[in-house]
Amino acid sequence: MVCSDLDETFLPFADERKPYSGIDELEQFLLSNIESKSLIFGWITGSNLSSALRKTKGYITRYPHFIASCLGTEFHWIINNEIQESEAWKNRILASGYRHSNVDLIVTELEKHGIYLEIEGEDYQGIYKSTYYYHIKGDTTADFLLMEKLAADYHVKVLFNKCNPGAGDPANSYDVEFMPQC
Repeated sequence: MVCSDLDETFLPFADERKPYSGIDELEQFLLSNIESKSLIFGWITGSNLSSALRKTKGYITRYPHFIASCLGTEFHWIINNEIQESEAWKNRILASGYRHSNVDLIVTELEKHGIYLEIEGEDYQGIYKSTYYYHIKGDTTADFLLMEKLAADYHVKVLFNKCNPGAGDPANSYDVEFMPQC
């Protein structure tokens, strides 16, 4: 199994870098080894499915075998060039008890403590994932601890990742992502 992040790994953010990405060679390697080595190739991305498909349009000649979008909270198989949601994965997420309304409660509670999160663009929002920017304003430790406590109280997982301005993110910020605990 070969997995690749999408943005800034498989797909350069800047259009002028795309001709030098090596995508043609990678696709040729995958095509020539899928059968002989029983390879399965897929993307794992923070982007939602529609964003991933839009970003790669005209850049790739073939879909991968699967796309795990929204940081894996949504999983789709590509079978005969048709995108099919994995019912087993969807049922697992639904059984986890995740509720988007709990994320809203967390964000409201954070604001009461003077912590303001900026919602990220639609490309990074999902059915089971909500993504925000946290702009650094001093020591982040106490803020992150409160976010982790609230997430645990509301049965939600929270992840913090330093933003990448090279991929269009703001400098001096973190991605704060809320998703199912499973």
